[in-house]
Amino acid sequence: MKRSDRDIMEILEAYDTTGTAHSAASLAGVDPKTVRHYVTVRRRHAGDRPVAATPHHRRSSTPDRAMG
Repeated sequence: MKRSDRDIMEILEAYDTTGTAHSAASLAGVDPKTVRHYVTVRRRHAGDRPVAATPHHRRSSTPDRAMG
């Protein structure tokens, strides 16, 4: 089934918001495989450049000093 550009943008926006295919699928009302498909297509179209992570999904590159 061909999805409209609007549907695809909603799927990708849900993924960008949640950071996971499963959660994005719940928000967009589609299967997680559909979310992964469109995320993969977007990454290929971007020339495999990394997609910027949202701040709440970034991991620190330095160890937490409190854990030491």
